[in-house]
Amino acid sequence: MRLVIGIFLLSGWLFGGASLSHASEPITLVSYYLEPPYELGNGKGLTHELAAYLNQRADGRLHFEAKALPRKRLDRQIEKGESLIIPWANPDWFPKLTGGDHRWSSPYIQGASMVIANASDKREFRSPESLKGCILTGVVGFYYPGLDELVAKNEIERRDFLTYGEVFRIISARPGNCTMASTITTKYLIRAMALERKVRILDDDFDTFSRRFLLVNQPSHVQDFLNETAEVMAQDGEWLKVLNRYGLRDLADQKLAKN
Repeated sequence: MRLVIGIFLLSGWLFGGASLSHASEPITLVSYYLEPPYELGNGKGLTHELAAYLNQRADGRLHFEAKALPRKRLDRQIEKGESLIIPWANPDWFPKLTGGDHRWSSPYIQGASMVIANASDKREFRSPESLKGCILTGVVGFYYPGLDELVAKNEIERRDFLTYGEVFRIISARPGNCTMASTITTKYLIRAMALERKVRILDDDFDTFSRRFLLVNQPSHVQDFLNETAEVMAQDGEWLKVLNRYGLRDLADQKLAKN
């Protein structure tokens, strides 16, 4: 009897230990958004709060750790087939995935590209051509649909800076400058930099999209967890608290785009 109990306890310790080890193995959540509100320094920011939220829901079954990498370095990791998850992503932004098993989660938050100019700019935005005569103030390496095509034709001048923080400071101080930025970036920076009276949103839904998790070489139970989570986030009070801290609560009320 003692032998049976001993074997039972030993097997429970072995399998329980293996299960605990598997559950505590970190899953890397890699974002290529390197500035506010996603990254605020010292392990803080929206991506880190997303990881904490996922850990809370996983309740010890999975453990997510947030990390930030420039897009080119992230692309190299994807090509190598490294095991990771990219948040805030959309299939349209990763058209040539190679190097492993790639899967997309259900969408969890709505997004859009907004067109922003100096508060003195009174033009009516109808299409990218409406910005002719405006200096496109952008971020190095970013693609601006509809506008970069005009830059290539020398119909719009483009000047690049390292961060959107710099871009918004320039636009707020210099008439004749404009940019395109996501809803999350725009809403957060206008609020954080107190720019409500210094910039003007010319168009708030130039390009709408949904944000999803891109899973690279992840087991099916991780995808199942992220799908289940994505489908309830807009109604989850804990996630709504996170969005509210960044002035983004209204995004949860927007209908998710299919793309």
